[in-house]
Amino acid sequence: AGPPASKLAAVDPPAIKAEEQAGDEDEAAPLAGVADQQVEVRLKHKVDGAELFIMVPASATIRNVREAAAEKLQNPAIVKDGRIVRKVGEYFQPYKDEELLGTRRRLLFVGAPLWSPMDQTAGARTPSSATLSADQALSM
Repeated sequence: AGPPASKLAAVDPPAIKAEEQAGDEDEAAPLAGVADQQVEVRLKHKVDGAELFIMVPASATIRNVREAAAEKLQNPAIVKDGRIVRKVGEYFQPYKDEELLGTRRRLLFVGAPLWSPMDQTAGARTPSSATLSADQALSM
């Protein structure tokens, strides 16, 4: 169920202090014989709760997931500044770019907004409990 703790501590950049339980990710495991199959992955922003659903090959790496999100939203900051993270103790630890997606379908994201610079709502789904200002509601 993941690399030993001694290997996790060596991951760069440093872990991000956790403020809540993640509970949002599935176990990692390679999927044999499904390299061409497309799977839906949900990215959920750790800070603002914004969600983005993207389709990637089952054989995708973590970097491929970030690249697909950046392409969908036309937001290069998702690749440049964003990180997909997992809960390790009381911290959030970034996945390595080359790590395979495996069977994970729900991932936590930090470091860049999950919206398009052109349209802050394009492609993203916000939780139903989100509150909007009057201007935001009228712009929908």
